[in-house]
Amino acid sequence: GLLPGDVVLEGNSAGHFFGTRERTNETARGRWSPDMSPPRLMLNVANGQDLEACTMYEISFIVVNPMTDNVKASQPADSRLLQAAKNVDISARGTMGVTIVQVTMNVDQAAAMNLPGTISEDYAPLQVLRPYFLTQEIGQSSPFPGDPKNEISVTLAANTKLHTGSVIAIHRITGAIAADGNIRLNGTDSNLFKSMSGAVGFGTWNDCDKALFVTPVADLACDGSNYTFTVVIYNPVEPQLCAEVLLNATLLDNPAVFRSVAGQPNNVSMTQSNADEFGSVHG
Repeated sequence: GLLPGDVVLEGNSAGHFFGTRERTNETARGRWSPDMSPPRLMLNVANGQDLEACTMYEISFIVVNPMTDNVKASQPADSRLLQAAKNVDISARGTMGVTIVQVTMNVDQAAAMNLPGTISEDYAPLQVLRPYFLTQEIGQSSPFPGDPKNEISVTLAANTKLHTGSVIAIHRITGAIAADGNIRLNGTDSNLFKSMSGAVGFGTWNDCDKALFVTPVADLACDGSNYTFTVVIYNPVEPQLCAEVLLNATLLDNPAVFRSVAGQPNNVSMTQSNADEFGSVHG
């Protein structure tokens, strides 16, 4: 959502408009009114910037997508959507009382979004996907019993930014043995993660739960990039079947963005209870 007040406009036609009437000289603005039903963006035509008939005008503006479970109620439990797109209407009213009646805008679903995990229907405004892992892969370097240098490799990517402060858990690594506390990470992206105590290039191992916890050093982008690291553990001496390893992420909200917008939660998660949906991995 947007905070009430002026919104910065982009696009070739942004200079034709202003937002708040008290600041008519500040163009490339629109007025966002979230308390109206439905919420709307008001565009006032600036002095000397009349819109010509039969001419296309283009603007864009930035919103924050919802990321909270309270918008899921209308979606089936197995839906890929957190929120389905809704119709967006447009109308106009002139200074002489002439109006263009409200109509529903068309969505260009043929447009290319070029984002991982998306389909053409996702181009509709405010269609929002549930948070999930695009990549959730795990492997090992040794199947031998008692091997003290089995390198477990993890590769992951999510359809939302994994912000600083979010916690990624790889758990149910059944049979793995390592000392509790900081454990060194290796591999391509190991320095992008840190332990729960803040040691860069380390994770936190919980030997009782057979779980590894890491948190990003800086925000990890949602651009299709995979992030890979490895960790060395001891194999159990007794033979066993492959561990059913699960992956989840919690505390996905970014305080700099989501907590500044009314109605956004303080703790958004790809939760452990939905680990199979959001990223179960099998080694």
